[in-house]
Amino acid sequence: MLRVADISQYERKQKETDVMKRISALGIKMSQPLDFGMCGGGKNVYQLLTWCEGEEAKVLLPLLPEVEQYAFGLKAGEVLRKIHTIETYPPSSEWSRLYSEKIKNYIKNYRKCGMTFDGDELLIYFIEDNYHLLNNRPMCLTHGDFQADNLIISPEKELYVIDFQRYRIIDPYCALMSIMVSADVSSSFAAGQIRGYFGGEPSVDFWKLSAFYMIAMSINGLPLTIPLGQAEVDFAYRMIRNVMEWFDSMNSFIPTWYMSNTRFFK
Repeated sequence: MLRVADISQYERKQKETDVMKRISALGIKMSQPLDFGMCGGGKNVYQLLTWCEGEEAKVLLPLLPEVEQYAFGLKAGEVLRKIHTIETYPPSSEWSRLYSEKIKNYIKNYRKCGMTFDGDELLIYFIEDNYHLLNNRPMCLTHGDFQADNLIISPEKELYVIDFQRYRIIDPYCALMSIMVSADVSSSFAAGQIRGYFGGEPSVDFWKLSAFYMIAMSINGLPLTIPLGQAEVDFAYRMIRNVMEWFDSMNSFIPTWYMSNTRFFK
């Protein structure tokens, strides 16, 4: 597969290629970087990548038995945990400083966007009452969009990772918030990913902080999707409704999709 971007993206794409090489060195099944450089008379930058044959997980998972969906989730969680070993930073105040400002802008943008949803003040209150959860968090290099859209299931039933464009350094728990998109496709897969990432039951500090990140992402999603058309706005509203249902209007921090799959836990 050939990807071409404007030359202004050269440094970003060069780093992306380097990140992919580092992840590939761990033995992770993925789209492999083959070549990188300038093209188009110096006006463009290109990446040549291997093609991953198969179906997007978001398409194939709902067609599989739930036990298989859960098993693929376990694999996905193990893969993401391995990715998070590449570049790590110890707990500090840095993440709180960076992300608190982002979330304040999310709320500001939501209040200005002209669209609302039932329960918005409940979710905003939860965020504003829990900024302290961001204190003293570690950070790591991550894929940046690790969800069913960016995972391929091959004809041999292997799981491949694609689309590393959003790589970044964040709190590893924040990296897991993309699971809300996967949970919309397959609750069994999402539960498996959590179990695979933690090697069993999540640590005690995970659920409330995970809820915090999912709520922040939901509030940010609505103003972001308005310029993209009605289909994207509808998706943002669905994610908001999901969050309200999963956390029982903030009466629980463990999502219902996790609890509904406990029959698979061993």
